[in-house]
Amino acid sequence: AAQSAWEASATAYRRAIALDPPGEPALHRALGDVLAERGLDGEARDAYEQARTLDPRHLDGLDRCARTWMRLGDAAHAAARWDEAFAVDPSYLPALAGQTRRTSAARDWEQVRLWATRWTEASGGRDAEPLAAQGRALLALGDAAGAARALEAAVALVPRDAGLLRDAARAHRDAGVTAQALRRFKDAHKAAPG
Repeated sequence: AAQSAWEASATAYRRAIALDPPGEPALHRALGDVLAERGLDGEARDAYEQARTLDPRHLDGLDRCARTWMRLGDAAHAAARWDEAFAVDPSYLPALAGQTRRTSAARDWEQVRLWATRWTEASGGRDAEPLAAQGRALLALGDAAGAARALEAAVALVPRDAGLLRDAARAHRDAGVTAQALRRFKDAHKAAPG
């Protein structure tokens, strides 16, 4: 039977690695990419870990490895790989994003606040996602005024995001700024009527 395109790619990468063990790190990363694309995260993790062993300072490889660990449900290993990336580049945006998302999924709001703040600073405040995460964390921590400032900064970047507008409205409401809360609730309804 003929191999599918992805199986042929995986086979070609495995053969290339076998020709010169332990193989080039880029070949292991490429094999990991093919396997991850097919949802074979356990095998992808093994390929990414082998690439990491051979090239422990490759930032994109560390991020791919960390994201695969997250898909496998192992946040501790994911965090360790992103920490390795920070040892190479403390402002590596994909690792800051990963740590923010990881701590957000765990609802560890103080850590979300810290990671999102670092991500916002490293991105120069030009990305709405870390601002929104920072705002949501501050709201959960009881700082409604700080949450409103962060969420408004995110809204300025993505003005038609209904979920973001609702979060900003809640922050304003909790901060006691009723007029702004009502305005944002109306904006959210316009952005996603029904």
